[in-house]
Amino acid sequence: MYIDLHCDTVMKYIKDLKTQEIYEGKTSHIGLKELYDLKVKAQFMAIYLPSKEDLKELNLEDITDWEYVDRALNFYSKIEESYPDKFKVTSNYKEYLQNKEKNIVSLFPTIEDGRLIENVEQIKELKEKKITLITLLWNHENGLGCPHSYSGYEEKAGLKPLGLEVLKEMEFQKIIIDVSHLNEQGISDVLNNTTKPFVASHSNARAVTDVTRNLSDIQLKSLGERGCVAGLNLCPKFSSPDPSAMTTFKDYENHIRHMLDIGGEDLVCLGTDFDGIGGEFEISRPHRVVDFLNYLNTQGLPASIVEKIAYKNVERFFEEYY
Repeated sequence: MYIDLHCDTVMKYIKDLKTQEIYEGKTSHIGLKELYDLKVKAQFMAIYLPSKEDLKELNLEDITDWEYVDRALNFYSKIEESYPDKFKVTSNYKEYLQNKEKNIVSLFPTIEDGRLIENVEQIKELKEKKITLITLLWNHENGLGCPHSYSGYEEKAGLKPLGLEVLKEMEFQKIIIDVSHLNEQGISDVLNNTTKPFVASHSNARAVTDVTRNLSDIQLKSLGERGCVAGLNLCPKFSSPDPSAMTTFKDYENHIRHMLDIGGEDLVCLGTDFDGIGGEFEISRPHRVVDFLNYLNTQGLPASIVEKIAYKNVERFFEEYY
């Protein structure tokens, strides 16, 4: 039914690693059973690298970033072992197509925050671990570059020398580059130092909601021309004129229509950010994603474009990238 480029659900279960709990999803936006029942084609499962404070709350304060990644990856493997006819840890387009034929949900492991990368050789190691995508930055500076700043648009520092080297190696290893959370200069650096399309896995339109986490019209146009995809983020702060109120289907529709107008119909996809966001929002669980896609059909968007948003744009991106 759809592909979602970003969720942080593993954080909810990383402490106890109980597959039955993530399957039921009683304490998270996403439950794996719901994904399977809805015939979701793929869920990108981000391994967000927590702060020291977050790790302390999880009783994991002595763990390194690499150990944390391994812990999450082992949990994903455990999910696959527990439900082999429903979920498969997936690392490329060929595997995805095989899973699709068998009605198996593809779980793509990704990393949010490239702070664990200290040298280019580690990109190959991450590839061997089946990491499919890396969000280069989160909201703090790391060894690869500088992020957006909620205080304004005047950041001049983009990617650092290591970040530029990492781009080339990621393209070589076929790990998808994700520019969500990057600042103005950082996104320009990616555009100017890559040859393949890349993604903004969970970023909206700045012209609709003026925050630095969203993409400017120039960026949307540039990404569209490159063959990139940009995933609709459900976070109220990035989606609504009033984040303190319920973010509605209409708010999300406004972003999608603008992104279509500026970046083209091949750009827009879904990047929910489930389990990484707070607030009140109408698309509160996976079945509401399906309701929203049906809503778009009732609002005059052609079925062919809604289908592209749901999954075909990501499939096209996969085919070109791999």
